[in-house]
Amino acid sequence: MESTMAADLYRELTLRNTTFISAELQQKIAGSTVLVAGCGSTGGSTVELLVRTGFTHLLLADNGSYEVNNANRQKMTLADDGRMKVDVFREICAAINPYVSVETWSSGITAENVEELVTRADIIIDGVDVTTTSGLKAKYELHRYAKANNKVVVSGYDMAACQYINVLDYRKPEQSLLDNRITEDLIDQLPALICCALLVPVKEIPYEMYAELEAVLLQGKDFVSQLGVAADLFGLVAVWTLVKVLEGQALQKELNINVSDLLGIQLNDEQKLDLLTKQAWLTGYIQDAMQAAEQEA
Repeated sequence: MESTMAADLYRELTLRNTTFISAELQQKIAGSTVLVAGCGSTGGSTVELLVRTGFTHLLLADNGSYEVNNANRQKMTLADDGRMKVDVFREICAAINPYVSVETWSSGITAENVEELVTRADIIIDGVDVTTTSGLKAKYELHRYAKANNKVVVSGYDMAACQYINVLDYRKPEQSLLDNRITEDLIDQLPALICCALLVPVKEIPYEMYAELEAVLLQGKDFVSQLGVAADLFGLVAVWTLVKVLEGQALQKELNINVSDLLGIQLNDEQKLDLLTKQAWLTGYIQDAMQAAEQEA
């Protein structure tokens, strides 16, 4: 009886997908297991949409609990303050489809669970925090096992009103680990934000983000500002990327969506020159930090 009810609900839940998602593809979606590694601003933006699209097997890993300052960009209400993010998402998923399978790891991605999680997943969403060294180490391990197991990983990096998305298809032997942009040694040796700047090409960083970089790197600001606009962009693109991967489509591996650009808001001549100066500054800052780390090693 329960299986019949589950099938009936799923059919109705995904009814409006028809025309755009074939029956065969919808069946693949229903049968695929998705690992969402990190359920904060980027990874968290995908969870609800995954269930609404028809995914029914989710592995959620995040070691964080909600704080009120998360509410500008994460899927929480004030009632969720202090609650583990994965626990809140389990309830959200069940409220949409009570038959969805949601397994949660409140320890996040760890050395103890990463192999199991990656092995069980058909496809992976990487929303692991990159503002801390521990998060970067977890991200590196996630990708190391993803490459060893030939999995596709969709990673997101939100910057001001911009979302930089990197699709790493480790089914391809030529796909290097994190595009060879970072190593374990560099994660240990460099500040987290410098490591993040290595993962995102300097040319992809929006002009508005440089004020934040200067505040954190030069003025000692102890948190990184983030916008809900950028976080939600990742959910939209990442979920559709998963659908197209399951459909067998070839996809471009990098995508940078800047809402200001989409609205036709352009930098003036003075800002364009200033951007070049800031890009040169950041490139030099990164090089100096890497040289200093190499000398200390």
